[in-house]
Amino acid sequence: MPRHSLFNFLSNILQPVSEDKRKHPYVIIKDKNNEVSIGFVKKRTHIKKNGEKIGCLIIEVCNIEICLDNPQKAIIQKQECPKMITITQHNALVLPIFIRLSTGATTHVDWYYIVESLNRAKNISANIDIQQLEKTPTINLNGDNLGLWINRWIEQDALKQELTNIRHQLKSLKNIEYYTDGSLANRTIGDNDLSHITDNTNVDLGAAFYTNNELGEFSVYSCLSLWPSSTRAEIVAIFLALLTAPENSNVTIYTDSLGAINSINSAFNSTTRTWLKKTNNLIIIKIIMLIREAAINLKLVKIKGHSGIIGNEIADKLAKKGQYGNNLFRNNVDFINNILSYFPVFIDNPIEVNIRRFILKILATGEATEWSLLKNNQELCYGNVNQIDWKVTWLIFHYCKGFHCISMRLNYLWTFIAKLFHKILPLGSILAVRKPRLYKEMKCIMKCNKKENWNHLFECQAYEMAWEKILEITTKESIIICLKQKQIRGQGEDFIRKVLQNILGVTAKSEEFQKFQQLALEVKVETFLTTKLQKDFKISLTEAQTLMANILIRFILAFKELIWKPRCEQVILWEKRRGISRTDKITSESKGKDNSNQLSESKVKDNSNKLSNKVKDLQTGKIDRLQKSVSLVKKSMDTFVRKYICEDWIPIKKKVDKVTLYMSKKLLD
Repeated sequence: MPRHSLFNFLSNILQPVSEDKRKHPYVIIKDKNNEVSIGFVKKRTHIKKNGEKIGCLIIEVCNIEICLDNPQKAIIQKQECPKMITITQHNALVLPIFIRLSTGATTHVDWYYIVESLNRAKNISANIDIQQLEKTPTINLNGDNLGLWINRWIEQDALKQELTNIRHQLKSLKNIEYYTDGSLANRTIGDNDLSHITDNTNVDLGAAFYTNNELGEFSVYSCLSLWPSSTRAEIVAIFLALLTAPENSNVTIYTDSLGAINSINSAFNSTTRTWLKKTNNLIIIKIIMLIREAAINLKLVKIKGHSGIIGNEIADKLAKKGQYGNNLFRNNVDFINNILSYFPVFIDNPIEVNIRRFILKILATGEATEWSLLKNNQELCYGNVNQIDWKVTWLIFHYCKGFHCISMRLNYLWTFIAKLFHKILPLGSILAVRKPRLYKEMKCIMKCNKKENWNHLFECQAYEMAWEKILEITTKESIIICLKQKQIRGQGEDFIRKVLQNILGVTAKSEEFQKFQQLALEVKVETFLTTKLQKDFKISLTEAQTLMANILIRFILAFKELIWKPRCEQVILWEKRRGISRTDKITSESKGKDNSNQLSESKVKDNSNKLSNKVKDLQTGKIDRLQKSVSLVKKSMDTFVRKYICEDWIPIKKKVDKVTLYMSKKLLD
């Protein structure tokens, strides 16, 4: 094929340069000497010829080389002393690139070979040594177009060979039927003391297809990577089957996944905006390209899983086998076409979920990670001392906000819970830090003459009777809630009481209550307690977490009523005796006047220096947390891409809260 004809052929698969002056694409160009090269559009201009304006491009010529780290990619590099040429716009075609770099871009290695081949052909015609032909890659034009897609889209040699062999054996068929299936399993790593769900859990994903026709039985199974979901496994199984389907054939695929069928059928004629909102969009784009390229007449049929259909049962066993098999399918971005001119990636992994939600997920993970690095939270989030069931905590917070926040009382409850959660109730120790001039002399308000801090709430003898009453109310109210549950009601009140006493304890001084009490006052419970509820009452984990959330909120409300409110009333009386008004409490310390103590200038300077040093320490701490959180967020999101799970202490925003908390008006007073 002549050089100019091959360049004209490229115009059928590549997009022309648009008229938009804001765009500066990388292009493949042909100059006046028919030399083909890669360039970067610096500027657009016009020339006049025979009274007509002709669009021209000012191009910065670039070099293209094979990437040393990844032989499937080529690197486009700008020259140190750039060479500028001007060409007509129709002699430039937009080159598909993967990623823009500060010094150039990356593209598929095929474009390197195409440019080299075109220019080598020119040299051959100019009587250059014919031995140079040995360096030119051979392109086998045998009419098997899909064989090229197998070589490009399947990285692993073993899987590539299996698909190629099956394809060659099936190429004579005009009608063919496949059974496809996918398998997903979350596997917990046993015998470890790690508290992180992402470290404890492995996600195994498998896909397989099976066909039985006049030529024999054929099947392929493989494990998958990235974005694990049952629907994705089903879609990949369909994709692998289509790679072996003959061109111009009628293909019927039987699958038990209606989600996979709907995802593929709804994808035709989608816009770029729609594509970026879809899940599994990259693999579906490849399926559509296969259908169009091979002129396949595809029919997707929904069948009932595990219903005795032989082909489906075989595909199901193969998919489970594929979870732990040697074959591996990895879905990479190695092409760009008219369906999608660009594709977002995260750490070289394609983002195959809704791009907006993924970005919001990164931001939410960043906020939660920075919060987890606070001193009060580090041990609970990263240590292995206590394994917290964070979902119980988030259930309570979800209930007390949004559409459920129907009154000021519930809003006050949310504020109170948030203060408990961060251990920032206005106790004497905290008030002394905030307003030292007013509260530095403050001791326990219940006349035990000890410093009032967080631990003092558990140790103060004045609260012993109150804690006994809190345990009694929590147990009583929890039994009433259990009796409202159909799954628990039939087990009898005595059995329910026994289970709750194993969790809450019999007395306030019991070891069970003290362990529960320490974390419950921070709106947290240990995971083993939720698991114990699940096993003893024989209910699901979600139901056990909802029940535990109800028990926890009962405990918090009883604490607020029997300890916190009486304590606050005593604080108000103490403030009145000291002459502390509301104005004093809301006035900044720097603006407040203390006529009884007149500080010298030296003391003022010392205090200001201490204050500035404290501010610097706080700022330094925040910067350190931010720097640490960056690497942790990157790790968390990489795990999310590979396993589709995240740490439990990262709250998940739900559109609809399905938790049922039994909250009476009396309890909210």
